[in-house]
Amino acid sequence: MNDRIDYRERASVMVMGQLDAMLRDGDFDGCRSLLASLNVGVMRPTATLTVLGITLAAKDRLNPERADYAARVRAALVETLGEERAVRLVGRFE
Repeated sequence: MNDRIDYRERASVMVMGQLDAMLRDGDFDGCRSLLASLNVGVMRPTATLTVLGITLAAKDRLNPERADYAARVRAALVETLGEERAVRLVGRFE
């Protein structure tokens, strides 16, 4: 179990670092591709929300992939947190 937790945490840090670097470089195509490929079902809820926060300022350049990612995050959070809380949390970053 600890190996899996460590793997998920390391993977999340790598994804967030890659997104940040691509945004700083203006690589919006790369960001859109990464957002489309992320599996929110295996990510920690806080990591999924952090990705939304990192990409918020560039959301107009990252849609429709970012909007799709947000919808997938919302759906995953509904399963664990309930609809009201999921909508409220994701809504902060849309």
